[in-house]
Amino acid sequence: MIKKVNPRFVYDENGKKIGAILAIDEFEKCIDILEDYQDYQLVKQRSAKKEKLIPHKEVIQKT
Repeated sequence: MIKKVNPRFVYDENGKKIGAILAIDEFEKCIDILEDYQDYQLVKQRSAKKEKLIPHKEVIQKT
């Protein structure tokens, strides 16, 4: 489940939002979610190309 984040916004002199400040734990959680999504997209892409996928356990054994 995605935790609700509570950003503090930074505004320019015209009142337009130009940035956000997150607590470190919220920022790190966002990064983790984005990395997981990127991994998911890569697996999905390779599966669509019918590339041979190597099980995670096998990869770990080789390292």
